Amino acid sequence: MPIKNLRFLYLLLAFYSLSIYSQIDTGHSIVSIHKISEKTDKNFIGIKVDLDEGWHTYWKNPGDAGGPIIVKILSPENVNIKKIYFPPPELIPYEPLMTYGYKEEVLFPIEIENTDLIDEDTLFDFEVNLLICEDVCIPESAVFSLKYNEFIASDETTEWLKSIPDITYPVLTFINNKNNTLDMKFSGIDEISDVYFFPENENIFNYATKQKLSFDGKNYLLEINIDEISNINSQTLLTGLLKINDGYYKVKSSPKVLEIQKSKSILKMLLFAFIGGLILNLMPCVFPVISLKVLSMVKMGGESKSKIISHSLIFSIGVIISFLAIAALVTYLRSTGEMIGWGFQLQSPYVVSILSSIMIIIGFVLLLDINLGLLLTRLGSSTNNSSLFSSFSTGILAVIVASPCTAPFMGAAIGYALLESSSSTYPIFLSLSVGFAFPYILLALKPSLIQKLPKPGNWMNVFKEFMAFPMFATAIWLLWVFSLQVSTSNLIELILIWFLIGILFWLNAKTKNQIIKSLSILIVLISIFAQTININNEITKTNSDQSKPQDYVLWNQTIEDDLISSNKSFFINYTAAWCITCQANEKIALSSLKVQNYFKSQDITYLKADWTNKSPEILESLKKYGRTGVPLYIYWEPSMSEPRVLPAILTEKIIFDYL
Repeated sequence: MPIKNLRFLYLLLAFYSLSIYSQIDTGHSIVSIHKISEKTDKNFIGIKVDLDEGWHTYWKNPGDAGGPIIVKILSPENVNIKKIYFPPPELIPYEPLMTYGYKEEVLFPIEIENTDLIDEDTLFDFEVNLLICEDVCIPESAVFSLKYNEFIASDETTEWLKSIPDITYPVLTFINNKNNTLDMKFSGIDEISDVYFFPENENIFNYATKQKLSFDGKNYLLEINIDEISNINSQTLLTGLLKINDGYYKVKSSPKVLEIQKSKSILKMLLFAFIGGLILNLMPCVFPVISLKVLSMVKMGGESKSKIISHSLIFSIGVIISFLAIAALVTYLRSTGEMIGWGFQLQSPYVVSILSSIMIIIGFVLLLDINLGLLLTRLGSSTNNSSLFSSFSTGILAVIVASPCTAPFMGAAIGYALLESSSSTYPIFLSLSVGFAFPYILLALKPSLIQKLPKPGNWMNVFKEFMAFPMFATAIWLLWVFSLQVSTSNLIELILIWFLIGILFWLNAKTKNQIIKSLSILIVLISIFAQTININNEITKTNSDQSKPQDYVLWNQTIEDDLISSNKSFFINYTAAWCITCQANEKIALSSLKVQNYFKSQDITYLKADWTNKSPEILESLKKYGRTGVPLYIYWEPSMSEPRVLPAILTEKIIFDYL
């Protein structure tokens, strides 16, 4: 007998059993009323259904047929059901259909409101309706009339509550119109033997078709067939349970149309990476170090072409090796299930502390004209040193100081590299490194271009010393980032280390004693190491201005879906304290009165997602838009089918043009 569309039989075929007791035989099940044994906890009651052998009842989404339990509290007045909790279901096939439900037994925890009106003598009248099926389906009902002290007191309600998932698993969902499937991407599990997505949304999926799982070496892909008459789109909020092995997890996701993702060809991303790497030379974190290499090239104006070629190529090799090392690191971390993005290293106060001290050291080297021999800070500008190792180490150092920066075009390319398979990661990072080193590769190919540079002179020493101040400014900025990550005592320790570095480098510049010079450098390195290992792991809140009136709303995982469902426009600023581009955009454009007043006048909710410290939730949201780093700016209004991505560099005009 077909069992689809039988819910209307509740009213037509239901027979009632009235009981003054806490349990009742409805014909093919025993329904009982439970309460939590702890007398002070009256927030939950339980409706337990013990089913006859071979019979089953249904989950909140029954699948191809069936219907969920319906519970009504008829009295006392003002004591209402707030929510019925459905435990994880199991697959119940009924060829050619697939249903979701429960066999043998199930308890539905029910949260109730106005519990202050309940005492032990409060009389309850319940009506319970449920559809129970074997080869036939029978709507069965029971009406209870009993006092609260007559409920069955046990721990069963609490135990069944524990079985209901409360962890939301991070997934990305895409509507694949070509295959007519919903593609669900996720990671973080080493080995999967059993997986199934139980959707809460009805009339979207073909339940009877097998869900297919594949693995590309980084991400799992679960393909779920969409019903031909489904109206699923990017505005649909998908909810449900994802069963992975023996565990169940909540899922909440708004899918994107897969064609948007596929349009990003690898060739386009390689071009973006090259252009981004080229522009990276001009970013404020990098330019001082790059300028020193330029000065060293100026000094070689009268040298042989072979020397110019060798130094240009060695510098470029240092850059390329460094970027490929980063690619290898992120590939390894992804294989371990770690969720990472561009700039992830600056979410660690250890890295920020070391990097800020390196900036201070470079600043003193430039200002005092100190030769540090074969250390990484032996920059290619020293008149007494023109070794190939110096060029190689300067290339490495340039990449290190470039780590906080994201140039235009670079965000999309890096996002593609970190989201797609590992086979895309290395080519994109290689293209990024070639773009970064391209001016020097060009110089190696055509050494005569060096003659176009200004002639050597005293201006070079003045320029080199002046470049110390951008390095000090970068160090101060990193100090501010550090202050948002650690305790005040750790901050003071780092400042004292800088003070010690200043004294020792001044001493190094004033003395000619090589032992004192070497000893001072050794003390600096030991001090930095000691300060780093003493950093507390307790991370403080990143938003230092939370005590001040805010012109933004803090981003959270559900706020986008909430605003979309309310038809409210929003603008998301994905930012981080360690991202120079982010900070510049906020000062130049986003914080301006004109932009803020426009947001208010147009009722645009301004959201800020602060990624200064590690946040898997923000990283998952970035991945949803095809990115793995900041800055990222998103705008949505009710007339749009898809959110709009703004450029990485903002001005007031750009914002108004896109909005």
